[in-house]
Amino acid sequence: MDRLYLSYWMRGYTEHNMLRHYATALRKFPFSRLSPSMQLRIFESELVEPPVFEHLYDGPQDFDLMMAEAKLHQAPDYGYELEAQWDLWQWIQNEWKLAPVRVSLFCFGPAFDALNRDHLEVDFGLESHFLPQPLVPGNSLPMVQSNIRSLLKLVQDLDGGLNADRRQLWSESGDNFAERLESALAITSG
Repeated sequence: MDRLYLSYWMRGYTEHNMLRHYATALRKFPFSRLSPSMQLRIFESELVEPPVFEHLYDGPQDFDLMMAEAKLHQAPDYGYELEAQWDLWQWIQNEWKLAPVRVSLFCFGPAFDALNRDHLEVDFGLESHFLPQPLVPGNSLPMVQSNIRSLLKLVQDLDGGLNADRRQLWSESGDNFAERLESALAITSG
Protein backbone atom coordinates (compact mmCIF):
# COMPACT_ATOMS: atom_id res chain seq x y z
CA MET A 1 0.00 0.00 0.00
CA ASP A 2 1.30 3.44 -0.93
CA ARG A 3 1.80 6.42 1.34
CA LEU A 4 -0.27 9.55 0.78
CA TYR A 5 1.28 13.04 0.62
CA LEU A 6 0.16 16.64 0.23
CA SER A 7 2.70 19.11 -1.17
CA TYR A 8 2.58 22.90 -1.33
CA TRP A 9 4.74 25.32 -3.29
CA MET A 10 4.50 28.87 -1.93
CA ARG A 11 4.66 32.20 -3.76
CA GLY A 12 7.70 34.28 -2.78
CA TYR A 13 9.09 31.51 -0.57
CA THR A 14 12.40 32.43 1.11
CA GLU A 15 14.56 31.49 4.07
CA HIS A 16 13.12 34.51 5.89
CA ASN A 17 9.43 33.59 5.55
CA MET A 18 9.54 29.77 5.48
CA LEU A 19 8.86 29.30 9.20
CA ARG A 20 5.98 31.77 9.03
CA HIS A 21 4.38 29.59 6.31
CA TYR A 22 5.12 26.49 8.37
CA ALA A 23 3.54 28.00 11.49
CA THR A 24 0.43 28.93 9.48
CA ALA A 25 0.10 25.35 8.21
CA LEU A 26 0.68 23.84 11.65
CA ARG A 27 -1.96 26.09 13.22
CA LYS A 28 -4.50 24.73 10.71
CA PHE A 29 -3.71 21.08 11.42
CA PRO A 30 -6.21 19.09 13.55
CA PHE A 31 -3.79 17.43 15.98
CA SER A 32 -4.98 14.34 17.83
CA ARG A 33 -6.97 14.86 21.00
CA LEU A 34 -6.34 11.24 21.95
CA SER A 35 -2.54 11.46 21.65
CA PRO A 36 -1.46 15.13 21.50
CA SER A 37 2.33 14.81 21.96
CA MET A 38 4.53 15.82 19.02
CA GLN A 39 8.20 15.74 18.13
CA LEU A 40 10.12 18.37 16.17
CA ARG A 41 13.22 17.33 14.25
CA ILE A 42 15.44 19.72 12.32
CA PHE A 43 17.74 18.40 9.60
CA GLU A 44 20.61 20.02 7.73
CA SER A 45 20.74 19.54 3.94
CA GLU A 46 18.74 16.26 3.71
CA LEU A 47 16.49 13.98 5.74
CA VAL A 48 18.90 11.02 5.76
CA GLU A 49 21.33 12.83 8.08
CA PRO A 50 20.86 12.73 11.88
CA PRO A 51 18.82 15.72 13.10
CA VAL A 52 20.69 18.79 14.36
CA PHE A 53 17.81 19.37 16.80
CA GLU A 54 15.16 17.08 18.25
CA HIS A 55 12.62 17.78 20.99
CA LEU A 56 9.40 16.17 22.26
CA TYR A 57 6.49 18.48 23.16
CA ASP A 58 3.39 17.67 25.19
CA GLY A 59 1.02 18.98 22.54
CA PRO A 60 -0.34 22.04 20.72
CA GLN A 61 -0.18 24.08 23.93
CA ASP A 62 3.63 24.09 23.44
CA PHE A 63 3.32 25.55 19.93
CA ASP A 64 4.92 28.94 20.69
CA LEU A 65 7.89 27.32 22.44
CA MET A 66 8.33 24.88 19.55
CA MET A 67 8.32 27.67 16.93
CA ALA A 68 10.76 29.77 19.02
CA GLU A 69 13.15 26.81 19.11
CA ALA A 70 12.71 26.26 15.36
CA LYS A 71 13.63 29.92 14.72
CA LEU A 72 16.88 29.42 16.61
CA HIS A 73 17.75 26.85 13.92
CA GLN A 74 16.67 28.75 10.83
CA ALA A 75 18.83 28.35 7.73
CA PRO A 76 18.15 28.01 3.98
CA ASP A 77 19.46 24.41 3.94
CA TYR A 78 17.42 23.22 6.94
CA GLY A 79 14.36 20.98 6.87
CA TYR A 80 11.82 20.69 9.67
CA GLU A 81 9.71 17.64 10.50
CA LEU A 82 6.95 17.69 13.06
CA GLU A 83 5.88 14.14 13.82
CA ALA A 84 2.45 14.13 15.40
CA GLN A 85 -0.87 12.32 15.16
CA TRP A 86 -4.41 13.04 14.09
CA ASP A 87 -7.56 11.08 14.78
CA LEU A 88 -9.02 8.91 11.99
CA TRP A 89 -11.38 5.96 11.83
CA GLN A 90 -9.51 2.65 11.78
CA TRP A 91 -10.43 -1.03 11.84
CA ILE A 92 -8.94 -2.18 15.17
CA GLN A 93 -9.69 -5.45 17.00
CA ASN A 94 -12.69 -6.27 14.80
CA GLU A 95 -14.42 -2.90 15.09
CA TRP A 96 -14.17 0.65 13.80
CA LYS A 97 -12.57 3.05 16.27
CA LEU A 98 -11.50 6.67 16.15
CA ALA A 99 -7.79 6.40 16.93
CA PRO A 100 -4.54 8.36 16.48
CA VAL A 101 -2.66 7.97 13.19
CA ARG A 102 0.92 9.14 12.75
CA VAL A 103 1.48 12.10 10.44
CA SER A 104 4.60 14.10 9.58
CA LEU A 105 4.45 17.76 8.61
CA PHE A 106 7.53 19.09 6.81
CA CYS A 107 8.96 22.48 5.92
CA PHE A 108 11.94 22.54 3.57
CA GLY A 109 14.30 25.50 3.29
CA PRO A 110 14.98 26.80 -0.24
CA ALA A 111 18.43 25.13 -0.28
CA PHE A 112 17.30 21.86 1.36
CA ASP A 113 17.52 18.70 -0.77
CA ALA A 114 13.79 17.84 -0.88
CA LEU A 115 12.60 15.11 -3.23
CA ASN A 116 9.86 17.16 -4.92
CA ARG A 117 11.38 20.57 -4.31
CA ASP A 118 8.16 21.35 -2.46
CA HIS A 119 8.14 23.85 0.38
CA LEU A 120 5.59 22.29 2.74
CA GLU A 121 4.64 18.63 2.78
CA VAL A 122 2.34 16.40 4.81
CA ASP A 123 2.99 12.65 4.98
CA PHE A 124 -0.38 11.14 5.95
CA GLY A 125 0.94 7.60 6.16
CA LEU A 126 -0.76 4.72 4.38
CA GLU A 127 -3.41 5.77 1.89
CA SER A 128 -5.57 2.84 3.01
CA HIS A 129 -7.06 5.17 5.66
CA PHE A 130 -8.68 7.07 2.77
CA LEU A 131 -9.70 4.21 0.45
CA PRO A 132 -12.58 1.73 0.81
CA GLN A 133 -11.40 -1.52 2.37
CA PRO A 134 -13.20 -4.45 0.73
CA LEU A 135 -11.46 -7.04 2.95
CA VAL A 136 -12.85 -5.48 6.14
CA PRO A 137 -16.12 -7.11 7.26
CA GLY A 138 -19.24 -4.97 7.03
CA ASN A 139 -19.49 -1.62 5.33
CA SER A 140 -16.26 0.38 5.63
CA LEU A 141 -17.55 3.16 3.39
CA PRO A 142 -19.02 5.50 6.07
CA MET A 143 -15.79 5.45 8.11
CA VAL A 144 -13.57 5.95 5.06
CA GLN A 145 -15.84 8.79 3.90
CA SER A 146 -15.39 10.44 7.30
CA ASN A 147 -11.60 10.16 6.93
CA ILE A 148 -11.83 11.65 3.42
CA ARG A 149 -13.91 14.54 4.76
CA SER A 150 -11.19 15.17 7.38
CA LEU A 151 -8.56 15.19 4.65
CA LEU A 152 -10.56 17.54 2.40
CA LYS A 153 -11.32 19.88 5.33
CA LEU A 154 -7.60 20.09 6.09
CA VAL A 155 -6.77 20.88 2.44
CA GLN A 156 -9.49 23.55 2.39
CA ASP A 157 -8.17 25.10 5.62
CA LEU A 158 -4.58 25.07 4.33
CA ASP A 159 -5.65 26.57 0.99
CA GLY A 160 -7.40 29.38 2.87
CA GLY A 161 -4.40 30.15 5.09
CA LEU A 162 -1.45 29.73 2.74
CA ASN A 163 -0.34 31.86 -0.19
CA ALA A 164 0.25 28.80 -2.35
CA ASP A 165 1.35 28.87 -5.96
CA ARG A 166 0.21 25.24 -6.31
CA ARG A 167 -0.51 22.09 -4.35
CA GLN A 168 -0.62 18.39 -5.10
CA LEU A 169 -2.16 15.40 -3.35
CA TRP A 170 -0.12 12.40 -4.44
CA SER A 171 0.68 8.77 -3.75
CA GLU A 172 4.12 7.32 -3.27
CA SER A 173 3.71 5.34 -6.52
CA GLY A 174 3.18 8.57 -8.45
CA ASP A 175 -0.43 7.64 -9.23
CA ASN A 176 -3.08 10.33 -9.14
CA PHE A 177 -4.76 9.70 -5.80
CA ALA A 178 -8.01 11.43 -6.81
CA GLU A 179 -8.38 9.01 -9.75
CA ARG A 180 -7.61 5.99 -7.54
CA LEU A 181 -10.16 7.15 -4.98
CA GLU A 182 -12.82 7.73 -7.64
CA SER A 183 -12.21 4.26 -9.07
CA ALA A 184 -12.30 2.58 -5.64
CA LEU A 185 -15.53 4.37 -4.70
CA ALA A 186 -17.13 3.35 -8.01
CA ILE A 187 -16.26 -0.31 -7.38
CA THR A 188 -17.54 -0.15 -3.79
CA SER A 189 -20.84 1.51 -4.65
CA GLY A 190 -21.34 -0.43 -7.89
